[in-house]
Amino acid sequence: MSARSAARNNDAIYRDPPEPYRIGQRVQCPAGRGEITHIAHSMSSDAPIYTVQVSPRHSYRLLGREIKPF
Repeated sequence: MSARSAARNNDAIYRDPPEPYRIGQRVQCPAGRGEITHIAHSMSSDAPIYTVQVSPRHSYRLLGREIKPF
């Protein structure tokens, strides 16, 4: 495997979460524990973007690598 192929493969692994998340799933993020309320797709990073509602007033848009199941 060439260095370029290895880098491309590592980027794909880094970009995609190890498991798909779903709406309503409880997750842990840097801001605290919350629930996924929306899932979108980012064209610039070619990855899913998850909206995590941490409190009634705070929601965050995060990549899959920034959250983990709770």
